[in-house]
Amino acid sequence: MRTSGEIVSPKWMRFFQVIVGLICIGISIFMLLGSYKLGAFSLIFLASTAFIIIGIERIIVGIRGTYLKRSSRLISIGIGVGIVVFFGSAYFSPVFVTKLYILILGFGLLATGAVRIIDGIKNSSYSRSSKFFTVGTGIICAAVALLAFSHPEFGFILLLLIVAIVLLINGIQIAFVGITGRKLTRLRI
Repeated sequence: MRTSGEIVSPKWMRFFQVIVGLICIGISIFMLLGSYKLGAFSLIFLASTAFIIIGIERIIVGIRGTYLKRSSRLISIGIGVGIVVFFGSAYFSPVFVTKLYILILGFGLLATGAVRIIDGIKNSSYSRSSKFFTVGTGIICAAVALLAFSHPEFGFILLLLIVAIVLLINGIQIAFVGITGRKLTRLRI
């Protein structure tokens, strides 16, 4: 059994992960700082390119990550291929993909809001303050979803903000794994 401090990646893969992480961090910062200067399609292409790079990294880790179990390798490859295909479609139909992204964001937020509202109302194990917080969070999620549906420009800006933050977090995580050469371990509580 491997310990959390054991090196798990060859040097070339670590170098690749650091480069991928830095590219994702750079693109996310560029999106956050320069989004008002770029057109919508440029931002979709930037975000799609970054996610395609992350998908390729997942495929390579799945193929070359001998430290992973076979099922984990297959899942990594499958996720990587899915990411490449899904975000690669933005190059061929940016208008459709932009609308699809906003719809996915809206439905995801709406579903999350509905689940939180129902959970806050129905779950009798919550304290009164937890119920208010859960229901309030659900209402905010549902309101943002309805705002994204009624004003697609707002949905697009919200989507870009979320994508930039996700790219930043993924970039930091991938670069960290590449720099340290150690996989991230779960916290034990």
